[in-house]
Amino acid sequence: MGVWLLENQEGSTEITFANRSIVSKTRRRDLVAFDWWIKNGDRQLTEIGGNPNLLWTPESDSMVVIDHNMAFDGGVRGGSANLHSGLSGLSA
Repeated sequence: MGVWLLENQEGSTEITFANRSIVSKTRRRDLVAFDWWIKNGDRQLTEIGGNPNLLWTPESDSMVVIDHNMAFDGGVRGGSANLHSGLSGLSA
């Protein structure tokens, strides 16, 4: 059984495809690298929805990365086209 930590992230909203550009390209790149490192292929986002598992707090210009229950997935490979589809969108 895992340990669950909950913290109220007041003023935070979930990242969506439409507002993903509020997160800098550098932060998005770092997130892609982090998820690749821990083999978390669960974080995906497209125009029709997805599973971003990211909260954004505009007041503090901060991103909260949540939900790592799919980490260490042996099926996640470096350079995977599916990893972060839409979210990484470094051109956005």
